[in-house]
Amino acid sequence: MKNKLKAITFIVGFIIGIITYWFNSYNQSIAFGYNIYLLMAVLSFIAPFFIGFLFKTRTYNIPLFICVGFLFAVLSRIFFDIFKDSTSHNLFPFEIIFTLGVAVPFSLTGMYISNFINKKKL
Repeated sequence: MKNKLKAITFIVGFIIGIITYWFNSYNQSIAFGYNIYLLMAVLSFIAPFFIGFLFKTRTYNIPLFICVGFLFAVLSRIFFDIFKDSTSHNLFPFEIIFTLGVAVPFSLTGMYISNFINKKKL
């Protein structure tokens, strides 16, 4: 069950990364009419919040695996764009820092609130 939970959270993080990072040009920050960092924050908060309720778990590995999946999606987009045009993403370490700077705190906050509510139910 734990390996299944890790795989599911990794896939959810990867999908969040795809939704927020793959549907816009590398030099624009708007996807689906919203700022990508706002989408990252909202989806990174919602995912561990609901996964914590769904699996009735209180582990903090969920935000970790969501962020790893998110990082994998961002890196795959960066490498894809660099393969197409080597002059793009010349500051990619900062892109990674910014995306993780948004994803990590919001996913930890979502899991913390999920744990707090689950603790009240028990």
